[in-house]
Amino acid sequence: PIARALARERGNPADWALLGDVSMEQGKLDAAVGAYQRMVDLRPDAGAYARIAHVRQLTGDLDGAVDAITMACHAVSPRNRETFAWVWTKRAAARAWRPRRLRP
Repeated sequence: PIARALARERGNPADWALLGDVSMEQGKLDAAVGAYQRMVDLRPDAGAYARIAHVRQLTGDLDGAVDAITMACHAVSPRNRETFAWVWTKRAAARAWRPRRLRP
């Protein structure tokens, strides 16, 4: 209820991120996607793209997940060292998200 109230009353991207994160933790994927979309609409940044990548990974859209985490990598400033390292590490791990194809 608090996250919904914040998103409704203030409506800044961090409020929508919080609502999306809470919804995700509660297993309300559709609500999380809606909140994350609103977040991206307001301010497309590394945090928004990383959340979208996570949702896409969970729903099996692995190519979309890799695309979104790549967008996060290009949206973050190297001056923001912690976030920069986090998204690039996630991008490196994204290779494991896709199943390996066996060669005949």
